[in-house]
Amino acid sequence: MQCWKPLLFLVLAAVALRFFSFFPSVIDHDESTYIVIGKALLDGQTYFVDAADTKPVGIFLVYAFFEWLTGNSIFLIRLLTAVWVGLTGFSLFLLSVRVYGREAGARIGWAAGIMYLFLTSIWTFFGLSPNTELFFNLFNILAVWIAYKQPAAWRYALAGILLGVGFVIKYVTLFDAAALGFFMIWTAWRDKQPFLPLFLRLTVLGAAMALPFLTVIGYYYAIGELDTLWHYTFKVTGSYPVDKVWWKTAKFLIDLPLRFFPLTIMAVYSFREPVQEEKDFHRFLVLWILLDMVVIALPGKFFFHYFIQVMPAFSLLAASFFHPAKQQGRWLRRWPRKWAVGALSGLALATAVIQKIEIFDKPDYPRQVARYLRPLLSDDDRIYTGNYHHILYFLLRKQSPTPYVHSSLLWEPHHADALDVDLAAETAKIMEQRPKYVLLRKKYPENALSDAILNRYRPVHSFDDDVTLYEIINDPEQE
Repeated sequence: MQCWKPLLFLVLAAVALRFFSFFPSVIDHDESTYIVIGKALLDGQTYFVDAADTKPVGIFLVYAFFEWLTGNSIFLIRLLTAVWVGLTGFSLFLLSVRVYGREAGARIGWAAGIMYLFLTSIWTFFGLSPNTELFFNLFNILAVWIAYKQPAAWRYALAGILLGVGFVIKYVTLFDAAALGFFMIWTAWRDKQPFLPLFLRLTVLGAAMALPFLTVIGYYYAIGELDTLWHYTFKVTGSYPVDKVWWKTAKFLIDLPLRFFPLTIMAVYSFREPVQEEKDFHRFLVLWILLDMVVIALPGKFFFHYFIQVMPAFSLLAASFFHPAKQQGRWLRRWPRKWAVGALSGLALATAVIQKIEIFDKPDYPRQVARYLRPLLSDDDRIYTGNYHHILYFLLRKQSPTPYVHSSLLWEPHHADALDVDLAAETAKIMEQRPKYVLLRKKYPENALSDAILNRYRPVHSFDDDVTLYEIINDPEQE
């Protein structure tokens, strides 16, 4: 079976659907953090030691690799992200062929891949903004493709490594692995399979999945920073306040099926006429979705990009509506090809137009600030972006004077408390480096950091983005 056509189409379609998002310097602050810390890693800094955030190291290694390939171009980094999304859609195609066979699988695979591209490219915080979920989804799907209902132990070893790589990008991948493991246990129990082969596969899967994280642990042990890894991996993640209200959580979780209601109808409709070979796969997809929904609800935070983790299983379930053996709703599945192409083209065009208006056409304020600052800075001058966009470090090729690159980690008390940051001590470290310029939004928290800036710096310029540039006051006593 020729796979190059869906591969080429899905990659090119992902690039086209996301094209207008390649240009702005900032879509989401988390992505800016990945970019800045990825560059810091390329410059020889150590994550959690010289540059820190609340996420595992994997996502920053991905961005460091992208930046190594692209020569530090945000446009090309976003292009590579789009290619990654296209490859993820293609992995859904491969999984569909594995489960359903060539004819039905190709039909369902095309539908699942296209659905995934649209799900992740329509709204900014449902996937258009690059986030961790977009990256670990590829590893999760490939792991399922390799291991689903396969007997060979080496497949579970490879699947485990893939899941482990996803785990060091974001720890929630553990729940995707749990879906595969629980399904293996259930099918073995139902079919009365021998215990020993199942135990071997699960052991190989778990051991292989642990390898990437054990490699990270070994690295931090070798450099004498194991306590630092432990602090950020366990203490920090467990210190964030969780304020759960059941009805708010329920409202949040129901957003995905309601927002993408046509696909929800297809997913539900596919259960009305199950084809024999898909019954077990449907059970697995439902288990996968339920476990992902559990981990989405656990933090008590309502970030829509969390739903990206559910989108592969959701797309596969909805795409099974197009199984050629199903009779119900046949009129919809038998749309003339011209109608289907026209509908998809219209949706793609609408997506591109809205994306252009909402993202591309808006002023790129961080780049305007960077253009203003660039001629004022020498190679040795430092800046501190304060509570403004930290992408400026990347645009100006400067290093952050604090390990806490993302501005919220110092400027929002709940982050600083969770990180156990001594704000006065961190302020002193920043001031000792005497950044030539500091940026502050006009609305800033009154704390030790803002007090130190206002005492040592004077405002010299205001920008349209409600931000003020401060220049250091030359005090002979501080020279």
